[in-house]
Amino acid sequence: MTTGTFVHRSPGRADRATSTVTPKPIIRLVSGPMAAKHVFAANETGIFEALADSPATIDALAAHTGLTRRAVQLSADAMVALDLLERDGDTYRNGAAAFLTGRMPADLRPFLHFREKINYPACRAIPESFDFSAHRRLLDVGGGTGSWTIAVAQFYPHLEATVLELPSVISMTRACIAEADLTSRIAVQEGDVMTGHLPTGYDVFLVANLIHYWAPRDNRALLERVRRAAGPDARLLLADFWTNAPRTEPLHGALIAGEFALHLRDGDAYSVDEVRGWLPQTGWRFVDYASLAGPQSLIVAEAA
Repeated sequence: MTTGTFVHRSPGRADRATSTVTPKPIIRLVSGPMAAKHVFAANETGIFEALADSPATIDALAAHTGLTRRAVQLSADAMVALDLLERDGDTYRNGAAAFLTGRMPADLRPFLHFREKINYPACRAIPESFDFSAHRRLLDVGGGTGSWTIAVAQFYPHLEATVLELPSVISMTRACIAEADLTSRIAVQEGDVMTGHLPTGYDVFLVANLIHYWAPRDNRALLERVRRAAGPDARLLLADFWTNAPRTEPLHGALIAGEFALHLRDGDAYSVDEVRGWLPQTGWRFVDYASLAGPQSLIVAEAA
């Protein structure tokens, strides 16, 4: 398959109206998951760490990673194409991948692991776990890079959405949405989900991986703000590391609660029963609960 330019001729006007079109938007759209998988694989094999101290040849990378020469070259060249590595002849060096070596002030390896093992599969699972067919407009509350909304929009082409995020994040959000070729259907709006009013006119609201950051009182306040923005038939989707009542299952959810407590001032992994208790207090009615991927799951509520 090539990515050359094609000439498109309008029916009946072949000798007058021509325009150049390219399949690049399609290729960019479908390559997103493939590109992510390549980065995950390169990170796991240690290519970036092998280049942490100095540039290296393919033979040196193969010796360090234990991969065959052909396999490591295919992976390294893919990283060059993605602007993570730089290549000079037969020598490779880290570019942006320096943040995946453990040698920089910001170490993004835990983030990559989270995206690969937990967040990425959960994002892909949500459009299959909840039927968006009856909904038209989605507000992703504190949606980060927009990965959850992108997954939904790719699955439901009729849906329009907005990702609400802090000013410091939205440039990355816009870039990810543009990479998925969804700027015509997914808007980005600046805002702080914990203060002020949320935008109205949406019939489904997504709150993904936010509840675990805050204390119960703050979470109830957030749910109340979402309810004030919601119409009478709106649905609320809460995706997070929900546990059982004793907080012993799923195992990863139980363990990550301690991590939240250590690294977040008020962080916690809440149980499904705790959230069910908040819903009627904040104008919502519990509807359903479903597993997503790994330790993440989904609570569905409707406007009461």
